[in-house]
Amino acid sequence: PECSHCHTRRTFVWRRSRTGAQLCNAGGVYVRLRGRDRPLSLKRNRIKSRTKHAKVKLC
Repeated sequence: PECSHCHTRRTFVWRRSRTGAQLCNAGGVYVRLRGRDRPLSLKRNRIKSRTKHAKVKLC
């Protein structure tokens, strides 16, 4: 699959636009929250990994 806006091929989640076009996660969330396409200047070449927190031990 390929994002119809930024043409990326790697994402954790694929989303659909209102017209049914396939979008990457970042593009789909941006459109849903802001109502317009995500600027291409925000595109990154790598997928950002989540920060893992140390386990907290309760007393």
